[in-house]
Amino acid sequence: RRFPPDQYHYVGIGRSPTPFLRYFTERGIDSTTIPISGLRRLGASAIPAWRERLQDHFQKFLPAPSVIGAKKILVMDYSASGDSILIARDTLTEIFRSKNFVEGLVLNEDLPENLEGKDFATARIPRDSLLRKNLRSSHYDSFALYGRYELRPDSRAESLNPRVEYEELGVMLREHMRRDRKISFSGRRVEACIVSYERLLRRARAP
Repeated sequence: RRFPPDQYHYVGIGRSPTPFLRYFTERGIDSTTIPISGLRRLGASAIPAWRERLQDHFQKFLPAPSVIGAKKILVMDYSASGDSILIARDTLTEIFRSKNFVEGLVLNEDLPENLEGKDFATARIPRDSLLRKNLRSSHYDSFALYGRYELRPDSRAESLNPRVEYEELGVMLREHMRRDRKISFSGRRVEACIVSYERLLRRARAP
């Protein structure tokens, strides 16, 4: 409710936001996935040297300005330290400048201290929930739109190709949404979808 889709364009960083972004896709809500990992390892002192490369990489996946229009940008990521999502938010702010205001949503229960007072909010996902545990353990990486990709010379270009697992996840999610027509996001619904998809994979891989 705080970030309505008619006022925000959602941007997921890396693979952690996969269940949210797939849900948005199925609901016809504008969203973008930026395949990037390891931002925290760049370090704050290295960011100026990487700024242009980061902006170029982000812009390869962002829609045209005419698509976003006057909407604000909400950058989403699971973050324990806050470093990666802060770098991503600052990169998007530099890209959009004053045209679109950029805010951040941490997919966690608590807001890291270094993000306080910097236009970040937390999704307040309960600490003992399965969704939170799976986010923390990178469980959703297997279903992400893109593979792991870092801005390094030895990064594999094929990691930037859309993965079939993401579309198969969408098929499962659509089936669960057909049975449950509530329009609000439900972590339980996504979890049921993930479980169903994993069972399907096990059957497909069985000899």
